[in-house]
Amino acid sequence: MNLSTGAHWNKDYQGVGKPDKARTESWRASLDAARPQFDRLGVEVVNIGERSSLKSFNKMSLAEALDGSDDARRSA
Repeated sequence: MNLSTGAHWNKDYQGVGKPDKARTESWRASLDAARPQFDRLGVEVVNIGERSSLKSFNKMSLAEALDGSDDARRSA
């Protein structure tokens, strides 16, 4: 969740404003702050974004996430 490529992920999408750096940082902060709520609900959020700026969720590759084994889990 960042603008590391300098653009919205879907540059051709019409009818919606493109996020700027401040907006994406706000989204990141909100999602990171929601971690305790997900934990209380028993929901595991896995971050598979290669260039993601999220800090509160376990990060792994898509292949590891699809494997689903506990051995594939890594700390945030």
